[in-house]
Amino acid sequence: MTFPYFFQKIAIRNPYGLPKTFRVTTSHPDIVKITNDLISIPPMGKFPCDMYFIKNSHLQRNIETHLYISDAETCVQEEAYSLTLAFEAS
Repeated sequence: MTFPYFFQKIAIRNPYGLPKTFRVTTSHPDIVKITNDLISIPPMGKFPCDMYFIKNSHLQRNIETHLYISDAETCVQEEAYSLTLAFEAS
C-alpha cells in the first residue's frame, strides 16, 4: 500500500532570453511523483515544479534520489538536483 508522504515545490528557472520548455524526471519515479513533467517558462523566468514523495509502508530508510531538468526539445540535460529523502516509521 502506498500513500502520499508529503508535497514539495522547487523553482525551475529559465536562464535564457527565449521561452523554453523543460522536462523534469527523477531517478526514483516510484517514490518521487512529478505533477507536471513538462514545464514551459518565459524568458529569464521561473516556474514552480510540484512533486509528491510517496512512502511505502515497509520503507523506513534514507534514499538518495536525483531530479533531472532537461530541454524538452533537444533532450539535453540542463541541471540535476540530488535529494536525500529520510523516511521514518509512522
